[in-house]
Amino acid sequence: MIGELPLQPGQERIDAFLARIASGQAHLQTPSSRLSAGPESGAVAYARNTDPLRLKREVRGDIDWIVMTAMHPDRARRYDNANSLADDLQRHLDRQPIVARPPSTRYRIGKFVSRHRLGVAATGIVSAAIIGGGVLAAIGLVRARRAERVAAAEAAAAQQVTTFLVDLFKVSDPGQSRGNSLTAREILDRGAAKISTELANQPLLQARLMQTLGTVHQQLGAYDLAKPLLDTALRVRERELGPSDPLVAETLRSLGDVARSQGDFAFADTAYRRSLAIREAAYGPESIDVASSLAVLAALRYRQGRSTE
Repeated sequence: MIGELPLQPGQERIDAFLARIASGQAHLQTPSSRLSAGPESGAVAYARNTDPLRLKREVRGDIDWIVMTAMHPDRARRYDNANSLADDLQRHLDRQPIVARPPSTRYRIGKFVSRHRLGVAATGIVSAAIIGGGVLAAIGLVRARRAERVAAAEAAAAQQVTTFLVDLFKVSDPGQSRGNSLTAREILDRGAAKISTELANQPLLQARLMQTLGTVHQQLGAYDLAKPLLDTALRVRERELGPSDPLVAETLRSLGDVARSQGDFAFADTAYRRSLAIREAAYGPESIDVASSLAVLAALRYRQGRSTE
């Protein structure tokens, strides 16, 4: 420590001490080790306006390597002269890789970062922004393509529905209508038959049209015709889309309306509550679909004589 040699002879004779050094058997402590073990480390740190832990951290590394190289017992492994030692110390102060330390990629990168902290930090921020922007752009592209596919599918389905409905009004044989215009009931009956036979290989479109015709029948008060159509639409949608899809909730709502109109309040209650649960899970409690389900459930409670609920 202060005023001490790097290696003390102790009780041995000076010639034995020098022989031990020359043979390389002497164990020299690094400066950072001496700072850790020495009783005066606090005083040394205080004299340099720092604390022992920070001083040890600053000395460990380059300073250890420089000092141990300067004191190496093997002359060939020491600095060539004082200028070489001074140059290495200057490299340390300039945060450049020192000669005394074995070169490594990690060490050189660490020195580079130490010399260019602001530039590296700015580059890191820019790189993170570019990567983050790229990720967001990729996510946006995926979502846009998905939305495009959904829109295209919806457009195709809408066109198919339009074509199907237009075909319902075509009468290839003038005798079919017996000289009169087709009634709405006849058109609906023809539609139900065509859906069952012609759209068997397009189950989702089949279910969509059955949902539409079932709703129309329900609005006309033809509950006995509406329920089979809606039952089939529900079965197809559950099979093709799963029991928790919002389209399943739509059909359940329609079936609940039919059951409520027929006075089957127990079935209507089950259908409405299941439809509400699906919509809450899909859209959240604040959506207009959830509000619609709550409204019809409230109407059912009134019909049941449970006005408080």
